[in-house]
Amino acid sequence: FRLSVLATAFGAVLLTIANGIYALTGHTQLATVAFVPLVFCLAARIHELIMQKRGRPATVTAAALGLLMAGWINTAFYTFWFTGFFVLITLSVAAIIDHATVLAVMRDMLVRRRCLILLPGIAIFLVGLVPFALIYVPAARITGMRSISELYQFIPHLVDFINLGPGNLLWGNLSMRLHDVVRGSTPDSYEYWMGFTPIELAMLAVLLLTGFRASGDAAPRASLIY
Repeated sequence: FRLSVLATAFGAVLLTIANGIYALTGHTQLATVAFVPLVFCLAARIHELIMQKRGRPATVTAAALGLLMAGWINTAFYTFWFTGFFVLITLSVAAIIDHATVLAVMRDMLVRRRCLILLPGIAIFLVGLVPFALIYVPAARITGMRSISELYQFIPHLVDFINLGPGNLLWGNLSMRLHDVVRGSTPDSYEYWMGFTPIELAMLAVLLLTGFRASGDAAPRASLIY
């Protein structure tokens, strides 16, 4: 993907944390988060094929992506929804940081109706929503779904950036002490025990500062963020 050294290092830090999150997976459906890199690689490949004017491979790849996403939402709506929510946040941030790139990609898809190449994939995904509705809608009506107040207790605090749980031999004691000071008697959960180690957090801070100080141009900053 022709990423810079800084962007690659930043990604390595994130993947280190992601590995810890994956290792703490408590629900089987959470294992489907492993599809996320594949989804984004397929999306990037579709754009690449379109730019190379290879319509048929792009259409086949789009169909494969649509099938993957249809299967994903039917298997684990939980991870699918949160991934989609993260994508919306990321696109919003990207539009602010580097709106020119976002607009350029949109123009690429609109030139000569290139977006029509995506129609088979979109159609497959929409068909996949039919069994999803038949399965999830009745279940949602029966259970009433979760209330917003229930979700608030799972919202992480800033201190959870370095919350590694009591079982971490090196940082566990520090994590719990900071947690008690900042969050008080708030019930702790293993779902919070997925933060950075202080060393990794320091590495991330250094990478960000180095990237932003390397140049005043928007391009290096956007490259680091992406």
